[in-house]
Amino acid sequence: MTVISRRTILGGSAAAALSLSAAPHLSAYPRAPQAKAVLAPTPPMGWNSWNAWRHWVDDARIRSAAEALVKTGLAARGYSYVNIDSCWQGERGGKHGAIQPNRK
Repeated sequence: MTVISRRTILGGSAAAALSLSAAPHLSAYPRAPQAKAVLAPTPPMGWNSWNAWRHWVDDARIRSAAEALVKTGLAARGYSYVNIDSCWQGERGGKHGAIQPNRK
């Protein structure tokens, strides 16, 4: 059995105590490699069609939005997504009352 414990003493009294133990059978499983946490230079940034066009989305409008990101310099500053939101959601229904696609 593996036991990890720690006790922090502040001014003669225990401020926090932590004790963890792992059962021996758990250590037999291989662990997945841990990825090193790396922060992105910017959050994912983009533009969403819903606020401008709602359900009036077509190829020409999406292409013009992408071109505008390039022409205005936003693409060079990290805006790399054009999110297409075209009113896909319909009424709730089905066996579980889940969101259904619209009639389009």
